[in-house]
Amino acid sequence: MKKLVLTFAIVGILFSFKSFAEPTSKNVLQIINKEFKYPQKAIESMLQGEVYVSFSLNSSGDVTINSTNGMDEELKTYVVKELMKIKFPKNAVTNEEEFNVKFSLQLK
Repeated sequence: MKKLVLTFAIVGILFSFKSFAEPTSKNVLQIINKEFKYPQKAIESMLQGEVYVSFSLNSSGDVTINSTNGMDEELKTYVVKELMKIKFPKNAVTNEEEFNVKFSLQLK
């Protein structure tokens, strides 16, 4: 049976206010890592790939997708949909911050 691996790699993180960005970004990425699941349809279809997402998170916990990039439209759509479902706690960030995250979805 194939082992399922889902990895998140930080491509880069842009901060509005650098003084407290480091701990905040780690918390946000931990939440994403915990909440994001590999799509069942992708497992069944053996879909793999990387999706780059640039998004903003405000102090209310609202996500705004700024841009996406990836070869597979189905994976891009899934990643955006799942990212928008995540309930980030209020004040996960103090001020609006932009995150650039690489979602690497691979079956091994």
